[in-house]
Amino acid sequence: MATETFRRFDAANYLTDIETAAAYLQATIDESGDDPGAIADALAGAGSIGAQPAISSRQVLATSATWRQGGV
Repeated sequence: MATETFRRFDAANYLTDIETAAAYLQATIDESGDDPGAIADALAGAGSIGAQPAISSRQVLATSATWRQGGV
């Protein structure tokens, strides 16, 4: 029986620009439920393309606005 070898999935391979990275981070937040590790992994992936500071700032502002409006 042949052995298959798989490489670990790395989202950073597919995050080509800040808009894609932001969409990936938003999807992670929407789908992760209460898993802070998933959000940390998404930020790490976005950070590997140099987009983390901009994404983090945008997301913090958006999340803060949502909390203030009672949406979370």
